[in-house]
Amino acid sequence: MDIVNFLLKMRNLSRKMLKYPPPVRCFFYIPYRLLCLLIGVDLPPQVMIGKGFRISHPCGIVVNANAIIGDNVWIRCNTCIGGDYNGENAPIIGNNVNIGANVCIIGNIRIGNNVDIGAGTVVVKDIPDNAIVVGNPGRIIKYKI
Repeated sequence: MDIVNFLLKMRNLSRKMLKYPPPVRCFFYIPYRLLCLLIGVDLPPQVMIGKGFRISHPCGIVVNANAIIGDNVWIRCNTCIGGDYNGENAPIIGNNVNIGANVCIIGNIRIGNNVDIGAGTVVVKDIPDNAIVVGNPGRIIKYKI
């Protein structure tokens, strides 16, 4: 089992333990957060993540606790999925999204289904389904057929 799969299993266990009182919760939450710190991934247990979630090169990945990530999302290194200025509103990422390295997805925005986001892109507004987005700020260069 590789470290990313182990991290995701620990995250799922920590997520289940959130319903218990703090003394019990700490037995799973603290080791999970230490593992996150060790490999350089900030993935709070509160994040809603769908099936088939993949991380390539797990370093420098930060995800807001209020983010929602759909099924079959692939994230690469140095990616930030952050909220708005107060951190309460976070991105909603659809299904089958491919996120390149060094991408920032910031604010209360929605990324549609079947979207490809190129490396180094900064996404600050909604992206419709089947789009390919690149640049800073992110621009749609074409749509998938």
